[in-house]
Amino acid sequence: MSVRDIWQYILQAFLVALTPVSEYININDLGRTMTIADEINELREEFDGCALVAFADLTAKMVLLKSSEKKIPQENLDHLCAEAAVLFKGATARLNKDAAPVTAIVADGEKSNIYLRDTADSEDVLCCVCGNEVDLTAFLAAARTRISQIASGNK
Repeated sequence: MSVRDIWQYILQAFLVALTPVSEYININDLGRTMTIADEINELREEFDGCALVAFADLTAKMVLLKSSEKKIPQENLDHLCAEAAVLFKGATARLNKDAAPVTAIVADGEKSNIYLRDTADSEDVLCCVCGNEVDLTAFLAAARTRISQIASGNK
């Protein structure tokens, strides 16, 4: 390989790095991810006082997507996911095998952490953080609709 070939390779790599992602990745191929992102964004924006809606995988114990008012530190997202795993798969959840939980709420004086699954065996969970001003009944109804739409793959 000549010096000229090396420089051409470097230049080509540099130009690829400068190319907008949309020119070499079809955004429509990411449809399911975009749909989930849209669902969680719309849910959060629908309720004033909802600071965070995250979509997580209980098996991986990882937040896959999030919508938030401000930047959320990774350790806070990890904590939410760990809390969801304990609530849905921990010892308390296993006590009653006939009625595995699909919704859990952990509230303190300032906020509520709200967790929802579509079905008891689902590994997908919405992790939400809402202030006390949020109407929990209305929020839970809207969040159930969103997690069902996400689970079914439909908008």
